[in-house]
Amino acid sequence: MLVRVFLKKGNIPENRGRLMQAFLSDIMRRENAQGAARTPLETKTTLLARLAFETRKLAMLSFTRIEACTWVKQKRDELGSTLDAPLFVDEILNNNLLSETSGGLLTFDHELYQEYFCAVALLEMGDKGVTLIEELQREPRWEEPIVIYSGISDRRSSVLQSLAISNILLAAKSLTSAAVDEGADRENIVLKAKALAADATEPSKVADALLSLAELGEAEEMIMVLKQRGAQDVTAQAAIRSFIPKCPPDLVVGWMQKTSDHSDKFLISWMITAIAPDQKEILLRDHRVSLKELLLWQFRRSWQGGKERKHLKRLLRFLGEEFRGWFIKSVAKEILARIDHGSEDQWQALKYLWQEEAELSDPKTRTKLFAAALNRGHRNSIEVAVLLWLRHFSNQDLSFVFNTVDEEVLQRSIRLLRKPKSIDYHRLSLLLSNTLREFRVRHLSENKSLLKTNTKRLDRLANMKVGEVRRSCLMRGIKEFGAFVELEPGIDGLLHSTDMNWELLTMNESMLEINQTIDVMVLEIDDARGNLVVGLKQMVFVLWDNAESKYPVGTRVKVKVLDVGRENALVELEAGVEGVIARSDLSWADDAKTVDILTVGEEVEAIVLGVDRRNLKFVLSLRLLQVNPWESIEQIFPVGSITVGKVTKLVDFGAFIRLRPGIDGLLHLTDMSWGRIKHPSEILNVGQEINLIVLEVNKEKERVSLGLKQILPNPWDNIESKFPVGEKVKGKVVSLVPYGAFVQLETGVEGLVHVTELSWTKRVAKPSDVLKQDQEIEAVVL
Repeated sequence: MLVRVFLKKGNIPENRGRLMQAFLSDIMRRENAQGAARTPLETKTTLLARLAFETRKLAMLSFTRIEACTWVKQKRDELGSTLDAPLFVDEILNNNLLSETSGGLLTFDHELYQEYFCAVALLEMGDKGVTLIEELQREPRWEEPIVIYSGISDRRSSVLQSLAISNILLAAKSLTSAAVDEGADRENIVLKAKALAADATEPSKVADALLSLAELGEAEEMIMVLKQRGAQDVTAQAAIRSFIPKCPPDLVVGWMQKTSDHSDKFLISWMITAIAPDQKEILLRDHRVSLKELLLWQFRRSWQGGKERKHLKRLLRFLGEEFRGWFIKSVAKEILARIDHGSEDQWQALKYLWQEEAELSDPKTRTKLFAAALNRGHRNSIEVAVLLWLRHFSNQDLSFVFNTVDEEVLQRSIRLLRKPKSIDYHRLSLLLSNTLREFRVRHLSENKSLLKTNTKRLDRLANMKVGEVRRSCLMRGIKEFGAFVELEPGIDGLLHSTDMNWELLTMNESMLEINQTIDVMVLEIDDARGNLVVGLKQMVFVLWDNAESKYPVGTRVKVKVLDVGRENALVELEAGVEGVIARSDLSWADDAKTVDILTVGEEVEAIVLGVDRRNLKFVLSLRLLQVNPWESIEQIFPVGSITVGKVTKLVDFGAFIRLRPGIDGLLHLTDMSWGRIKHPSEILNVGQEINLIVLEVNKEKERVSLGLKQILPNPWDNIESKFPVGEKVKGKVVSLVPYGAFVQLETGVEGLVHVTELSWTKRVAKPSDVLKQDQEIEAVVL
């Protein structure tokens, strides 16, 4: 009953050798006892073994009744029996060991039945079977019969010793197939697997060795080997990608729960991202707590170097949106719990999460976090403040920040916001600066003595606004730290050296002259002290504010080319307003070069695609103003039409053909020749022009399928008259397979010589025993 359940679910246990032996023997005994069977149990097993072995050898899952009878007769004659072969085939069909398909073919009722009886056949061969296993183990289809053989054979030790040298994973599986656990064999395989996993340079061999240790339940030995190689070992990483998808997640999580070692946990988190998709659901469902602990550990310990940071991002992407949401909330809580408002690592993690669209749903936590970001006042926390403002506070009064943010700290954060050449940073800095001014004025109004002494200053600055532009201001004095600018009679503003130029952060006296007039922007107003801070470099934002509304997405605009690079071109929309055209947006042709299309100083028309607010650049396209060749592809290249194309690239599966600028088609390997070719380079060269036929056009996916052989004569036309039945033909052996040999009669025409048709006088086990690759032979058409 247990085996029936396993067969139904397709999940066979490790000790399947013994289980299958007991299960199938029980079926056949029960049939005999009920009188449903006429053949003795031992004879039936032997005949089924021959039938399974012959079909497996020929890679046949289904076979004809005639073929079944032929193999049964051969074995019957060897046994000296008089058994009726057709009746025997009917008998095993009635026993449900074989079943009949709708097409009239026979097949074993379950592939595992065929595999088990193959193992029996090897067992009955004795020493010859042991020798044969050394050859068969190279072919994947013989793996399961060998595993089962090891479970039912008393000769398993010699087989296991051989497999431990040549196929370590098969050796481990074979060992677990028996119900008994032989210590010497096990120790030998474990030692071999450890050595291979530690020293091999091929990832596939390392993966097989790791799987062998996992198969034998030696998880700790497996972990030790991985630790020795290290998480950064390229071979180990490649092996893990192959090994983990076949490994149950419980093994990895169990190791994770037991260890506190730093290198262990980093390796575990790396392994988790390699778990197979079908195992991921189990992992997320059954091990949520452990995964959350691992995420926090990875963050606290590993957010130091580039590679480790990269891995945390990979882990978060793998675990999905729900875990990202939980993680962002956890990190936010950690930051808010700290007096120093969090570390740079924590703020960097939050910045990454928001860039990945992770959300913090709790409004109170968001508000506290925004204030904490300003309090922290470092590069990453300021960026988080900007991201929070853009998503949640852009239309909200920011006076709440004064509940938790010190005035001096806020002023420092405002100055940090003025450093990047970013419109979003600039706008938030002005908003906070204006909020700070309102807070100071309100503080003065509440204190009558202070209000009385500062009334004149308040009146003098009443008509000044943060963010406003003052034109033609007079340069009054130049100092090391900056310059004083007269905005209007009696009111001067400080132009700090850091607010003069985006490139130069220190004072350069050649930039300004006394009595020179300049346009500036008001950045800060301190009514109580009567101080003003102005900026010169921020005037670019005035141009940008106007330009954003002037050039919305989709606008056609004339631009002047300022610079041409390999990957993009820099253009000017108007004085001080720049844009970028990427190489991919120059033309529909994917191999277009910027230097071939644009020249410095040239004026061209482009269309606005978007805005790079961070770098104050418009993103533009020339391509969208050109006719998309794919729009009329079905009219230009109708299916069945003959066209000329140029070979641009050769790949294993075919050749890419340039039909016209912007349109490439694929000539698949199978559509190149009626004959057998292994690589396109056998008949084509890059740069060659050829005639082709259009086979298929997919406008939506922008694909054209092309054919070359279809415009050539089909060698299979009138094949019956060229090669009539009974005629002798000459040909060359082009391929040897387990069930026969393929022979090329002429270009594009191949015939199959079945293994049973290779000799009248002897039984041929393998076609290679009689024929060789490229051998010229004579045959008869059947």
